[in-house]
Amino acid sequence: MALSGVIMPTIHAENINQIDKNQFNTDQYLNSLINRILELVNLERAKFNLNPLTLDEDLNSAAKIRSQEIQHLFDHKRPDGSEITTISSKIQGENIASAQPTAEQVMRDWMDSPSHRQNILTPEYTTLGVGYTMIENDLDIKYGTHYWVQLFGGIKESEPIKITMYQIGGLVVSSLNSNKTTLKWNSQNTFNANGFQIFKYNPSKKLYLLKK
Repeated sequence: MALSGVIMPTIHAENINQIDKNQFNTDQYLNSLINRILELVNLERAKFNLNPLTLDEDLNSAAKIRSQEIQHLFDHKRPDGSEITTISSKIQGENIASAQPTAEQVMRDWMDSPSHRQNILTPEYTTLGVGYTMIENDLDIKYGTHYWVQLFGGIKESEPIKITMYQIGGLVVSSLNSNKTTLKWNSQNTFNANGFQIFKYNPSKKLYLLKK
């Protein structure tokens, strides 16, 4: 899935304090962090009357992998140079951060950054995955001890629009529900209009199928 137009920002922060590291090794603690991030995200979305996000297990699994990968390459590409959607095709947006020791702090930092905030408050997102990894301090660490990832998804692909009547000229087409759309040629010689493109045409029936 192409990620054009989806903002995938990053945040660095300073290490602030050291917490008992034994707690980070338990599934119970990791699950509490995931649920706390979800809660904080939905609190922010509720301020703008946006739908709450729900956890997606595939995105959670992908976010866990990404939280380990960004220790080695703090970027929105994977360490091998491939796109992050090679982990899961459900990924449509990503926030990453490092060094913040608590869910509350990383959420404050994300919300203080316009690009991260945009991901969190995108109305069309419906699902969320959260990843967190804590590693011991050593000489190889570049970005900090705590690594956080949010993965967003759930935007549904547009359903095809069936077009039957047409006129060559400005190529004005009339859809089945009587709405009208003007189609023009783009530089690649494919029809497009208002974000839609013709991906199938039946000349005998004069039937177009359009998708965004």
